[in-house]
Amino acid sequence: MMMIRMMMIMMMMMMKIRMMMIRMMMMIRMMMMMMIDDDSDDDDDSDDDDDDDDDDR
Repeated sequence: MMMIRMMMIMMMMMMKIRMMMIRMMMMIRMMMMMMIDDDSDDDDDSDDDDDDDDDDR
């Protein structure tokens, strides 16, 4: 019983950590998008000029 309980606690901790990591990744991605949006757009599509105009304003 104790082993199963320990495993459950560990799983819960892992899930919490994973959620925290995902949240951090999302925050970092948002920051990167706000700071250097044009760099990522250059590779994907060609309408990054519009984004640059928006950023300059």
